[in-house]
Amino acid sequence: MQESSTQVKYKYVVMLNDSFCDGCRQCLPSCTFGAMIWVRSDETLLIDSWACTGCGTCVTACPGHALKLRPRSY
Repeated sequence: MQESSTQVKYKYVVMLNDSFCDGCRQCLPSCTFGAMIWVRSDETLLIDSWACTGCGTCVTACPGHALKLRPRSY
């Protein structure tokens, strides 16, 4: 089975460990793809896995190590 160009291009996705996230939001400006969403009413971070390209800039920006890159599964 041949992989689509999307599958080849985006091999990773960011996953959030809620127990390490303190809500500092330092990751938000690092994501230029709009995959990081801050829900103000719940004070929680959501990740849009379809928008995430797995570039890892948010992982680097997170001081609490709450974000990790994981292989994308289709």
